[in-house]
Amino acid sequence: LECAAAALAASAPLVPASSLPGAGVFIGCVFHEYYAVLDAAGAPQTAAALTGTGLHFLAGRICYTLSLTGPCVALDTACSSSLVAAHAGGAALERGDAGVVLAGGVSLMLLPETAARLAALAALSVEGRCRSLDAAANGYGRGEGCVLLGLAATVDPAPSSPLLPPLALVAATAVNQAGRSSGLTAPSGPAQAALLGAALARAHAAPADVGSLALHGTGTPLGDPIEIGGVGAAYAGAGAGPLALLAPKAGWGH
Repeated sequence: LECAAAALAASAPLVPASSLPGAGVFIGCVFHEYYAVLDAAGAPQTAAALTGTGLHFLAGRICYTLSLTGPCVALDTACSSSLVAAHAGGAALERGDAGVVLAGGVSLMLLPETAARLAALAALSVEGRCRSLDAAANGYGRGEGCVLLGLAATVDPAPSSPLLPPLALVAATAVNQAGRSSGLTAPSGPAQAALLGAALARAHAAPADVGSLALHGTGTPLGDPIEIGGVGAAYAGAGAGPLALLAPKAGWGH
């Protein structure tokens, strides 16, 4: 994320730090491995090691680099961390806590022990690949990456916004939890259907207004059928048309 912050700072003509003083930063983080890597390497226990590894410092480093003074939040909700960060950032825009929000997430694979523990859950594909919505699905393949989005409220009429021209309009977001499902890591079809319905309602949209869905699509024999069942429950009905189902994890990993 320091690299991401440095890249934003380097693009000063497009995103000048001086024009983002009240911007908020919401970062989703998955797994906390870097400290263990330093520890295993015998790195000295310095203040820099502390401030370079704690999750709460990730968002703070971006704010420090760009001199931002808005809400500064790091959160971990497992697989949904970056999406929940965007949801929280959007809520901050609606409340007026910030005029602009940088929201995103980061996940890196640094320790083999993490993969071993996930394998013990019988969650990983022996091929290391997500075969989303495939009869041959046998678990998910891990992936890593970092993304950072710039969010702004559409009610801001200022043509001098420091952000680039908008790429998309976020009509609504929604977040919920499965509660007590069949297991801690097992999804819930009714909860997923309720979530999709809540997002449609907040966007004042009908199922027929939606042409495609990007699925969680982990490629597990348990998760994929439950997810499709939830989609069917939320989008079935009069007026619902064809729905293209997208599975980004099939190409990028989980």
